Amino acid sequence: MAMREEKLFKRSAFGKSIRKRFSDITNCDPHHKSQPLFDHALPIGCSVSSAVDKEHIDHLLKENAGLMKLITEKNKVIEMNGIELQKMRIILQKMQSQNWSLAQSNNHMTAVGTH
Repeated sequence: MAMREEKLFKRSAFGKSIRKRFSDITNCDPHHKSQPLFDHALPIGCSVSSAVDKEHIDHLLKENAGLMKLITEKNKVIEMNGIELQKMRIILQKMQSQNWSLAQSNNHMTAVGTH
């Protein structure tokens, strides 16, 4: 688990430095219509200026995909825990009902024994 957190920290730190360079791609000239150098579309008028930029974008896309996968896995765990919690609540209600029934029986037996 610590290794996963360390990887996330490294990814996050790398992402922060890249974000500074790509902080606002919406400021590109909207009349300039060049084709992007990678598969994912950039806003119209924006282009990737070098192979290094393409590598950074590809890395960020991979990082994003990895984070989305982690979110999906965490959501599954949360859902499974919710199901388990619901089962435990049902068991608790049954136990409380049985306890109540036993307490009533005990009171009845105690009352009959004292008369």
